[in-house]
Amino acid sequence: DVQGNVTTPTPPQRFSEVDIELSLNVVVKDCILSGKAPYSFHGHGGTSDILVFENNVIGVDAGPSTQDASVFLTGEYVNVSLRNNVIATNSVAIQVSATAGSVEILNNTIGLNADRTDATLQPDQGIVLAGAVTVGQIGLGNFIAATDTAISVKATEASVVGNTVGTDESGTKNFGPSVGVKVVKGNVAITGNTIKFADRAVVIPTSVHSSSSVVIAENVLLNSSVLAIDLNNNGVVDANDSPDVDG
Repeated sequence: DVQGNVTTPTPPQRFSEVDIELSLNVVVKDCILSGKAPYSFHGHGGTSDILVFENNVIGVDAGPSTQDASVFLTGEYVNVSLRNNVIATNSVAIQVSATAGSVEILNNTIGLNADRTDATLQPDQGIVLAGAVTVGQIGLGNFIAATDTAISVKATEASVVGNTVGTDESGTKNFGPSVGVKVVKGNVAITGNTIKFADRAVVIPTSVHSSSSVVIAENVLLNSSVLAIDLNNNGVVDANDSPDVDG
C-alpha cells in the first residue's frame, strides 16, 4: 500500500511521481501529489491485479502543470476503483488505457476545489475511458470542470450516471466544457447527469450508431450553446439521424 505521502514538484526528466507495476493488490490513498511530473500516478497492471486509488489530492496547490495525465493506467487489471480524489491539471485528469474487467470512477472532484465551490486548474479532458474495458462505471458523485471534453467513453459496456459537469456545487457558476459526454465506442447508458454550460452536452458520433447501443435518459442538460444532444458530432440537428428516416 501507498498511503499518506506528500511529493514535491518533480524534475521534468522523471516519468511519474508514483509508479507501480505488476503488483497484485495495490491501494494508493491519502497522498498529496504535486502534479508536476508527466504523470502523477502511473499504474501498469498484470492480468491478476486490482487497484484502488482513493482520497488523494493532485496538483491543487502546485500551480500550472506540465502533465500528460494526472492518473494514467496501462496494462491489464481485474478491477480498478478510482474514488474520492481531488485533481487539478491542465491536461487529462484520469486516463484508463488499460485492459480491465471492471472500472469504477466515483465521487472525484476534477478541476474544482475540494468543497466544489470554485474552479482550480481545469483539465482539457476530465475522464478518458480508452482501454478495453468490459464494464465501466463513471458516476455517483463526480464533479468535473473541463475545457474540452469532460467524459470520453470507449468500453464494451459502460454507465455514465449521476455526474455533475460544467458547474459548481450550487449549479450557478459557468465552468462548461466544449463537450460534456462523448461516446467513442460501446454500449453506454448516460443517465441522471447534470451537464451545464457545455457547447454540446452529449455527443454520439455517427460511427457509434450502427455498432453500439446508447441510452440517454433523465439527464439535466442546460445552457448548451450549440446543442444539448449531438447525434452526428457535427453541431447540426439532422431530422434523419440513422436509422430514423421519417423526415
